[in-house]
Amino acid sequence: EGIVVLGGYEVAQTSVGSDPVLGAYRLVREGKPGPGIIRYYRYMRFKGLEADAAILLDVDELDPEWADPLGRANAMSRARFMLYLLEK
Repeated sequence: EGIVVLGGYEVAQTSVGSDPVLGAYRLVREGKPGPGIIRYYRYMRFKGLEADAAILLDVDELDPEWADPLGRANAMSRARFMLYLLEK
């Protein structure tokens, strides 16, 4: 329940693709936390919120969505304890 995935685009436009099932978990856009659910937000929509662990998905400095260093820093500061950056 304390995990959130943050990306620059809608989940279907990320490396996850149109089937948001990841093993025993389902990626749910801005959904409520629960068993088997991992919440997905575009990183700018998660502004001001926090999670125990944050996974930044498809990070690419050449991508306009990730090019702003302040935006990236804001996204990275959403993690309380663990931060994972998954590059594109």
